[in-house]
Amino acid sequence: IISLSLGAEIVMDFKHPDGHTVAIMLPRCSLLVMAGESRITPRKFDVIQASEFGQKVGTITADAGDLTLNRRETRTSFTFRKVRRSPCNCIYPSACDSQKGQQRQIQPSFPHSETEASKLEQEYVHKVYEEIATHFSSTRHSPWPRIVEFLRSLPKGSIVADVGCGNGKYLGVSEDLYMVGCDRSRNLVDICGEKDYQALVCDALAVPMRSGCCDACISIAVIHHFSTAERRLATIRELARLLR
Repeated sequence: IISLSLGAEIVMDFKHPDGHTVAIMLPRCSLLVMAGESRITPRKFDVIQASEFGQKVGTITADAGDLTLNRRETRTSFTFRKVRRSPCNCIYPSACDSQKGQQRQIQPSFPHSETEASKLEQEYVHKVYEEIATHFSSTRHSPWPRIVEFLRSLPKGSIVADVGCGNGKYLGVSEDLYMVGCDRSRNLVDICGEKDYQALVCDALAVPMRSGCCDACISIAVIHHFSTAERRLATIRELARLLR
């Protein structure tokens, strides 16, 4: 690893896992090459630090011994690393992020049934959105331009379903469309109602609308919330069912 220091000088602390610490002053416009153990030993940069290096600045009233104080200035650092094409097998496994990651790597746990998947989504998606609905709505006020462009390109009088409508930010994009929204969060649907939008509570896996009743459907940032590939595909099939 190579570190180029521009601007102010700074102290770099090399801290070994056994507690031993070595402080090195990096002068301005200096180039530091780190190899071996120094390359992976935890390090800390102190922008301003009492140190035995540099010129004395100001007055230290405490009994600081041989310490002096460095002036705070702006520093720019450029770090250059060599990209590995294979796993690291260095002789410092306790400090090597790559080898430590391999030691604690476990296989991800996926739902084994529809019941497990439904419970997982209920706990980590549905409950969360019910709790954060008001804050979520306040941060979701600007429609995505490409979605607006698509909706405004539809013929006048088109029936459009917004599955997973959230706070309804797309429901009022065009007065020429008849838009119906639905969302799993009752609190978000209530926010739609406060804006006089047509919206109902339902799951995207089972939308209570007739097959072939819509001219277009949108479902923005919704499908990734389903915990299995099968449920995501089922949602897409449900959207297709609504289309004429």
